[in-house]
This record gives sequence, structure tokens and C-alpha cells, in this order.
Amino acid sequence: MLLTNREQEMIRLMMSQPAGVSRDELERQLGVSRRTIYRELSQLESDIATIGLKLDKGTGSTYRLVGDTNDLATLTATLAKQDQVVTFDPSQRQSALTLRLLNANGPETMTALAAAVDVSVTTIKQDLDILEPALNEYHLQLNRQKAAGIWIDGAEGDIRRVLVGVLNA
Repeated sequence: MLLTNREQEMIRLMMSQPAGVSRDELERQLGVSRRTIYRELSQLESDIATIGLKLDKGTGSTYRLVGDTNDLATLTATLAKQDQVVTFDPSQRQSALTLRLLNANGPETMTALAAAVDVSVTTIKQDLDILEPALNEYHLQLNRQKAAGIWIDGAEGDIRRVLVGVLNA
């Protein structure tokens, strides 16, 4: 079972407070929106179900882990062994997307890009909107086609210039 940094932090918070952690407390501790908390909780619920644990939503929007002590011990061991999953800040994520698209052999789907950097498709769309003018300055064209995917077109020299710039940043 591979857990994201947020999932790991949520689990640690829930384990440190056996009575449960409120949704507001999760928002504050993780520094994310309510919508993100709900999305992460949904994913966490399916992840921990694989080892026999459940996510109990108590009164007042509090969440706690419920399960056999052996299953909780397994989860604790998993957290101890698992390396932190890399998360990117927006600038790093946009650089990673640029490199991926420039090195791709063909079009990439929004879903594949989102999965590669562990964000939503909406975030990818926003990142591409930010990247497009910067790529245009280097005479590169960001192409988006619904059925085909996303790719970057341009002269080899321009592509190499952007690659060097991103790698040196």
C-alpha cells in the first residue's frame, strides 16, 4: 500500500487522537481546503480498507481509524517503512510537466499527467494555462486535443533551450 504524504499525515493525526480528529483540524494541520480533505479521506478510506481498517465518521465531522489492533499495528509499520512520496510545489510541478511533455514520444493525456505529479486534472489544466505563454516566448506551441492529448511542438533548438533552462533552474 502506497500512501501519499497527506494520507500519512492524516493517519498520524488520527492515531495521535483516538477520539477522532475534526475536519476543521485536518484542514488547519494540512493547510488544504475542505474539498481536498474530502477527496483525501475518500482515497484514504479505500487504501486502509485493503488492510482491514475503516474510517469512522463520528459526530461533529470527526474522523478516526477503527479496526483490529493487529491491523493498526500493520498500518503503523507501513508508515514507518514507507518513504515520503514526493510532492511538488506549483513551480516544481510546472517544471516537471514541461520536462515530461518535451521528452514525450507522443501526446500525453491529462489523466496521465495528473497521476504523474499526484494532482487533479483541474490543477493540470491550470498549470498548462500558466506554461503556455512561457513556452510561446521560446517559439514552442502547447497543443491540446481532446481525443489525442497534449504535446509540445517546436524547433529542436528551441526545445533544447527550454530543457536546459528548466534543468538549470
